[in-house]
Amino acid sequence: MWSLGCIAYILLLGKPPYEGDESTMVQNIMYKEVDIKEKDWIHITPEAQNFVLKCLNRDAASRASVKDLFEEPWIKRWIADPVVQERTALVVTDALISFRKAGILQTGVLSFLTNLLATEEELEELGEMFK
Repeated sequence: MWSLGCIAYILLLGKPPYEGDESTMVQNIMYKEVDIKEKDWIHITPEAQNFVLKCLNRDAASRASVKDLFEEPWIKRWIADPVVQERTALVVTDALISFRKAGILQTGVLSFLTNLLATEEELEELGEMFK
């Protein structure tokens, strides 16, 4: 679920949830909560914010499961009406372009740490969901 949270964050904001050099990024991931009060989050719905925060909960035992996330209002809305509005498509496209401009080291470290923080149970649950 941690990986999903990182991906959702990047798709919504165009940057990873934790930035900085390798040492700073590791420290931020281990000890800093994701900050959704910054100005970048103004155009993000409260439902999307809640989804990201549930995925990026550092405590694996408290982190939402796949089943829990399918019950989230933000996901239910997309399941009920999967048509992507033009504005949404533009926001996501801009976010991906911004992320692509991020440094390769930053992206690599984030990917590595994301895989480290996923629990075995989360990986198995995801595997079952996509069989």
